[in-house]
Amino acid sequence: MPYSEPEIAVLKKYRIMNPDGSLRTVDLRQPTQAGGNPPGPGPLVSPDAVNRLLKADTTPDKSWLDWLFFQAGGGQKAKEATADALRQIRDRFIDERTNGWTHPETGKYQPPVPREQAESRWVAAGPKFRDVLAVCDQDAVKRLRTFGYFRDWPGNANIYQNVVAASTSYLKFYPKLKQMNKEMSREGGEALPETPDQIPTWERMGEIAKKVERYFASKKARGDIREETIYDDDALTALAPLTYAAAVKYGYDLWPWASRKGFEAALSGETTDWRFRDEWKGHTQRGSIFVYLTFKVPVPAWVTRRDGNWELKDLTDLALELSKDNMRQNPDAWVVFDQENRNTLTIGQVKEMIMAEPKRVDPADEESPIKRGANVYKDEAEAQHVVNSLDRATSAVKRWAAKFDPKKIKSDVLTLD
Repeated sequence: MPYSEPEIAVLKKYRIMNPDGSLRTVDLRQPTQAGGNPPGPGPLVSPDAVNRLLKADTTPDKSWLDWLFFQAGGGQKAKEATADALRQIRDRFIDERTNGWTHPETGKYQPPVPREQAESRWVAAGPKFRDVLAVCDQDAVKRLRTFGYFRDWPGNANIYQNVVAASTSYLKFYPKLKQMNKEMSREGGEALPETPDQIPTWERMGEIAKKVERYFASKKARGDIREETIYDDDALTALAPLTYAAAVKYGYDLWPWASRKGFEAALSGETTDWRFRDEWKGHTQRGSIFVYLTFKVPVPAWVTRRDGNWELKDLTDLALELSKDNMRQNPDAWVVFDQENRNTLTIGQVKEMIMAEPKRVDPADEESPIKRGANVYKDEAEAQHVVNSLDRATSAVKRWAAKFDPKKIKSDVLTLD
């Protein structure tokens, strides 16, 4: 295929193309695979591999071509290895001439010369070695790990493939990267690299692309609030969160799958701390369905201790974790998570607490640092009204759960759908 001027300039710079515009040829004498035949004469880099690398730069001015071919040749690490190889060749060259050596091509023994003369000979020969090592062929790269190219795709240790994948992902998100950097600048954050000279390796480029993708996925995830209302009356609401954001919005912060800290940790990818692992994903991918029962009317309270402090908890926020097994149970046997994140209370026990509230007399109220306050229901009929609503709600939940498709739940907070 015909090459553009920017492409020709880069191909010549990295000696893939000769000054006359033809592709550079080399004679590869080392088998690509053990027991195989040597590749023999052919291009330094095959036209197929060249074209794939060129195609990876989708910018109008081909501003990433130099970076692409530099990385494909091994990048800075390979350049440093080339410098080390040149130093080793220099030391060996001088050592052989000061100690005497046999010419590898003629077989003729060369007597030793003074070190000063040997160093002088290196000064004359050095440019030739530097020129040879500037861009090595496949054989030399394998032997010396210097800067250079393999003939065919996917390159040395898949480097061509990795460079193209990283640049494709990066350039795909490039407009969003610039938008993200503007937003980060306004917020006092640190901008990510936007130019080739700021990105030392293809691995770093891949990391940047992932950060940009996560940034915008996180923005979307925070507003991705989807839920299904199962039951609603004057006493309570039963709803199922379908996204992590909905689980946090409608849930209680002590529930691990509804924790704001856990949500932010999942968005940032910093979930190595076991306290903030992605509980929402873990539970829902196992097939669990969460249903929140939120009371709109006063409910019984109790006094508890947390982190050494006394706290007042109540039944306002309850959560059910439904599975195929417990869906078949009588709703009174369902266990709920309460405001202490305990999952020991059953729906039947919650109903008992509500019905007992009008007659509650608790001497401990006078002894506790904080009080539960007056009875929340004036009589049994008021408590029964709340229990009746809870019965209707749990019955509705059981009917709903039998037909609900768990695939409607978005388990992965960072999936852009």
